[in-house]
Amino acid sequence: MKSSNGPERNARSSADLPEQLLTRAEVALWLKLAPKTLANMASRGLGPDYVKFPCGSLRYKRATVQEWIDASGRKVA
Repeated sequence: MKSSNGPERNARSSADLPEQLLTRAEVALWLKLAPKTLANMASRGLGPDYVKFPCGSLRYKRATVQEWIDASGRKVA
C-alpha cells in the first residue's frame, strides 16, 4: 500500500512555490561583497530592499536584488 505522504503528493514545481527568499550571506556571495558590507549598505539605505520578519530575520527577494543590480549599474561611455 502506498503512503499518502509519498513524493508524488509532496512534490511541487517551482511555479507552485513563492518567490525564493535569500539570506544576507547568499546575497553577499552573489554580489561578491562581505556580508558586513551589505549590512552597512542596508543601514544607510543604499542596498537592495529586504523583508524583515518579526523575529528579526532578514530576507531578500531574488527579483528585487536583480532589479537593484540593473538599476545600480553605471553606464560607461
